[in-house]
Amino acid sequence: MSYEICMNLNEIIDSLRTEDLVSKFKSALKDAGVEIADDPVAKYFAAETVDATLLVLAHESTLEKGWWGIHSDILERAKNSERVRMNHVGWGAVLLHKSFQRGYWIRGNDIFRMKTLCRVTLGKEGQYHFNGDSLDNSPEFAKQFFSVRTFLKLSGLQKS
Repeated sequence: MSYEICMNLNEIIDSLRTEDLVSKFKSALKDAGVEIADDPVAKYFAAETVDATLLVLAHESTLEKGWWGIHSDILERAKNSERVRMNHVGWGAVLLHKSFQRGYWIRGNDIFRMKTLCRVTLGKEGQYHFNGDSLDNSPEFAKQFFSVRTFLKLSGLQKS
């Protein structure tokens, strides 16, 4: 088992210099053998392994307590992208919490379910607002991970 696959979010955060947490997360995925293809127009990337391909919307928390905002246009673009519609590629959001050194993986359709259940709020400017407390209280939708290896398994990018 390689060191890179076992890298936990604490190590990624501790190694931050000039890159943001999302960039470091993508680097750790690459080190674990995931091919990353950034979308030139959207705020998501394709992550591909031998087991699966996903569109990932990755965001870093903006507050110590944990808050993320994803604009509804970005969610709709991901959901309606050609890869998802035509190639049946899965998609979802990775919310990286820098204060508590963990991440959450939320499958695309679960984002909309969380909104229906009022576990995500919609802001005035069309942003879906996520907070750490709501995510912690929604383990059926927001799967916590502390390492790249766990993320790969939760997301389906790695089968075994």
